[in-house]
Amino acid sequence: MKKYELNGEIYYYNNGKWLTSNYMIAPLALVGKLNKLLVEEEDLSDKSFGELIKIIDGARDGETNIQLAVKAADLALEMAKPQSIGYILPRDTSNYRKIGKPQLAIQLANKYIDKYGDDVISSALLTSMAAAYCDLGELKDARKYADRAKARSAGKSSPELVSLYTRLKRLEG
Repeated sequence: MKKYELNGEIYYYNNGKWLTSNYMIAPLALVGKLNKLLVEEEDLSDKSFGELIKIIDGARDGETNIQLAVKAADLALEMAKPQSIGYILPRDTSNYRKIGKPQLAIQLANKYIDKYGDDVISSALLTSMAAAYCDLGELKDARKYADRAKARSAGKSSPELVSLYTRLKRLEG
């Protein structure tokens, strides 16, 4: 359990939760500031690739702060081989969307697709990109990437892709 100080008060970060010095759940009004503090102060440069992957995967399970997972994924992507990039990229783009940055998710995906092509493209990545376009209201591009994701998965849609098609249907009227 790591200790942090904000406005003269002590807080602890443990398994994705913020606690006060009395080990009570931190006030929701402070969580945003505490998360920012966590990301700024947490030095991930000495972490191994495997440790970074654990941080990234922890965001999916609610054990890791999403912004910290983005920081870990961005660092892991710099040291990863193409086959690992294909694993990390869908998670990173999804996390960028969760923190309200769908445009960055698209830019990041395109950067690695341009560099490595088919080696990093997966149905999960295309689904995340489609959802990011949907977040931006760019429904034509969202539909294009959703259809590519479905084709890539041989017609077996993931729950995320099914949800995306439902969202597209609702938004397209």
